[in-house]
Amino acid sequence: MLHLIVNIESGYQIILRKPLGLRLLQIILNGSTIPLCVGEPVKFDKEYEDEQARQEAYADILETYKQVQNQGDGIKSFTGILLYLMLDYFCTFLIDEPESFLHPPQAHIMGQIIGQALSDKQQCFISTHSEEIIKGLLEVCPERIKIIRITRKDDTNYFSVLDNNSFEVVWNDPLLKYSNIMSSLFHNSVVLCESDSDCKMYSIVESYLKQSSGKYSETLFIHCGGKQRMSKIALALRVLKIDVKLIADIDVLNDEAVFKGIVEAFGIDWTTVQSDYNTIVGNLHSQKEKVNRNDAKTSINRIIDGSQNQDLSNREIKEIRTVISTISKWETIKSAGITAIPSGDAARAFNRLNQTLQLNGIHIVPVGELECFIKDIGGHGPEWTNKVLEEYPYIDNPVYNQIREFIENLNL
Repeated sequence: MLHLIVNIESGYQIILRKPLGLRLLQIILNGSTIPLCVGEPVKFDKEYEDEQARQEAYADILETYKQVQNQGDGIKSFTGILLYLMLDYFCTFLIDEPESFLHPPQAHIMGQIIGQALSDKQQCFISTHSEEIIKGLLEVCPERIKIIRITRKDDTNYFSVLDNNSFEVVWNDPLLKYSNIMSSLFHNSVVLCESDSDCKMYSIVESYLKQSSGKYSETLFIHCGGKQRMSKIALALRVLKIDVKLIADIDVLNDEAVFKGIVEAFGIDWTTVQSDYNTIVGNLHSQKEKVNRNDAKTSINRIIDGSQNQDLSNREIKEIRTVISTISKWETIKSAGITAIPSGDAARAFNRLNQTLQLNGIHIVPVGELECFIKDIGGHGPEWTNKVLEEYPYIDNPVYNQIREFIENLNL
């Protein structure tokens, strides 16, 4: 018990004060029973004749303080775990759902405290349903974390292990570190998207489809901040046996290295699709990939000669820029989707490739990108998504037919 008192006095008050705004004090004048109370340290504003009188006055003040055992479940749970972690002669701790009765910010701090309190000679097995506990641990001791995901089917438990080396690739990415990727551990399926606006629209449609069939959605949509991060996230989640799907704009084919990484992350041998990929890319063309010198000269002269003003107007400048601008084949395919793929060998190659991708959980947007599903609404990204939902608030509207069909094909 003396060990406990010393530890409380030497800093654990501060730890408890940080998450709960409380400070623990121990009443050591009650014999063998030493209750913990909540309050500020006692300070006397007068002197006493002897130590006995001072001790009695001290005890009288502490008796007015609220005791931990009479507090809410959150404070009792937090304090109980903290006190056990102070016992440094234990080498192994088993903690079941430390987030119980705690708000998410407090659970986050609980994860940090557990990571900080354990010495290198101690280990802790934690059973949790809280991403905040995991995030808190990863912030203070990422090198010590090993995640074991347990899923139960019928009467059998299945274990998947993500060791520190595998997870480090994701956690070292600042954008992913502060995303909701940890939530994927607690969902039946996960869909990776390029952007947050993609997640918003696709998740709304998926939720509608589930409700229409009398089910609840158990799918998490995660934005990856672009195509470049998709492969490493997919790889990490698949190690944990999470059902992962991926939605990518059709211009994912633009960068062979990025596309190859995604393909291999889903367990597809690149050599089995490389030929079809090369056939598609080699046959893509834009109607304006180059600018003919004579045609450009004629058009620009016509614009310049059309006015006697010394300075070009904004309209004329815009027309000249249009004349000399090019349109890449990837701009064309992203705005037109699979209809921009030439018929013949390229079309057949895409159909084979797309079938392989879908069988393994990779889904390319057939119209090019999300915004092309509903082209009568202008804008891009969050602006487009908000406009569409304002203009067409009900997902059963025929305008959503193509998106609904696309999401249904994910078989979530």
